[in-house]
Amino acid sequence: MKKKGQTLVPRNPFALAARQRHAGAHDKTHKIKRRDDKQALRKLLHTEKGGDAVLF
Repeated sequence: MKKKGQTLVPRNPFALAARQRHAGAHDKTHKIKRRDDKQALRKLLHTEKGGDAVLF
C-alpha cells in the first residue's frame, strides 16, 4: 500500500464540508415564478371560457 505524502498547501476544511452536504436545492428565480403563474392563469382562463382567452 502506498503512503500518502504531505501536500505543499493544506486542504481547506470548509470546502470539504460544503461538498459533503451538496449545498442543497436552489429555488426558482422570481422571473420564473411570475412566468409560471402567468401561464397557469392563462390556462385556467382558457379552460373555463371554453377556448376564448380573456386578456386583461
